[in-house]
Amino acid sequence: VHLTGAAATDDVLRDPLFPVSRRAIHLSRDVEMFQWEEDEPKENDRKVYEYEKVWSERLISSSGFHRSGHDNPSSMPFHSA
Repeated sequence: VHLTGAAATDDVLRDPLFPVSRRAIHLSRDVEMFQWEEDEPKENDRKVYEYEKVWSERLISSSGFHRSGHDNPSSMPFHSA
């Protein structure tokens, strides 16, 4: 079955954690965290580890990083919903 038409509602949806409310059919919270990521490019048969800050929706564990000083949090402060 396939239907086409305008969707409308008078329902107001609210996020329980943040002061966000909208008259909508669907409301989603997409969470990303700015964290360190380790990259291991090859340079003349020598391992050189580089670190860059990236936005990621998954937790990047820094426990196995080869250089210190690039510590990520151990958990996400909020979750997607």
